[in-house]
Amino acid sequence: MSTSPEARAAHEREGSAARRWLLAGAVLVTAVGVLHHVDHVIRGDLVVANGLPKTWNHSGWPFQESVTAFTASLGVYVLLLPGIVLTLRRRVGANYWIATATVIGAIVVFVHFVPLSDETEYPSVIYATYEGGAGGVLALVVVFALVTAIAVLGVVAVRARRRLKVR
Repeated sequence: MSTSPEARAAHEREGSAARRWLLAGAVLVTAVGVLHHVDHVIRGDLVVANGLPKTWNHSGWPFQESVTAFTASLGVYVLLLPGIVLTLRRRVGANYWIATATVIGAIVVFVHFVPLSDETEYPSVIYATYEGGAGGVLALVVVFALVTAIAVLGVVAVRARRRLKVR
């Protein structure tokens, strides 16, 4: 049973729209992720310069000498940047972004909100590193924006998958 040209064209339009939404979500996560990593670097420098508790330092190589969890967290860009390129080339789609949003979302939530150890980067530590004020508020806005952006990417990907499912 073949599909009519009109049905194929409609499916392609839906696919293009879904791809644009996936790309927008992925670019948003990438941009907010970069801002959050910049915040990590700034806070790491503040911890060192101001003699704050060493457990508050969530920076690392290549901005400090030690290889840390921060260094490993830069690996998210190995998922995000090639994913954006491959989505543009129509090589990956909704399933890729569902998996990516799930993995990155779990990491971000556990690292910032689950009390696993003294190394947990609680919002209160983020705020206190800036001694409160506008810097602390901005850093918290960024971390919550990151969680929100990842959730939005996940929802967009699930919706794209449902929309493009063969009927």
